[in-house]
Amino acid sequence: MEDLKPTKSSPPRSQKIFVHKDLKSYTNVFVRVNRVKKVLEPPYDQPFTVTERSEKYFTLLVKSKPVNISVDRLKPAYWLVADSVPDKPRIRCKQSDENSAANDFNLLSYDKPAVLQDVVDG
Repeated sequence: MEDLKPTKSSPPRSQKIFVHKDLKSYTNVFVRVNRVKKVLEPPYDQPFTVTERSEKYFTLLVKSKPVNISVDRLKPAYWLVADSVPDKPRIRCKQSDENSAANDFNLLSYDKPAVLQDVVDG
């Protein structure tokens, strides 16, 4: 037992953590869930507002209270900017011919494909 000597331990590894470049400028971030998730639970919690930034921690407003959260759990929240929606939806109606118009609805073609529009009787 006296001949046993401790071995040298390896130096602590400085693990590089990926930090998204947009975290420095975005005002809202998602927070990664650090627990075993339930079935169909999203990996990130809702976007929170950033109030302060430091190198390792961000201060976020969670339920109207400031909370410090590590940068490695954060992901920038990108917002989809929609085009302006017209005041009145426009629908072009065409009748294929007089006989089939009674059986079929008019063919509709929309100006913008991703905008919900009301059908106007005309």
